[in-house]
Amino acid sequence: MELNQRTIKEMVQILCLRHEQNEKWGTSALYHSVYNTIHDYCQSDDANFEIITSSWLKSFEGYLRAKGLSWNTISTYMRVLRAVYNEAVMEEVATYKPYIFNKVYTGVEANRENALEADVMKRLIQIALNR
Repeated sequence: MELNQRTIKEMVQILCLRHEQNEKWGTSALYHSVYNTIHDYCQSDDANFEIITSSWLKSFEGYLRAKGLSWNTISTYMRVLRAVYNEAVMEEVATYKPYIFNKVYTGVEANRENALEADVMKRLIQIALNR
């Protein structure tokens, strides 16, 4: 099968446009952010999908970690990259490589509680009432 010639940047731009047409502004901005990080990592505007391998993904994950990103942010970036890659495969822009995302983190880490403890909430209410 002969692949269409399209760079990662071009594919991301197409997908961003689709999201914007569906008024999914946050998704479009996230895709742009992921691409900008890939660009910084590769130092290239014309990187194609052939560079994406299991070892490249693991190295990219290490790069993101070294930049101080949290595991949940890294997971989000990897899931977006996987979505872009899968779309590229469907449009015959990229060659399908099974299981290449298996060794990178794509889960969600529950690392903090979002709710206040009951006693803290009572103290805050008491402070507010005493003003």
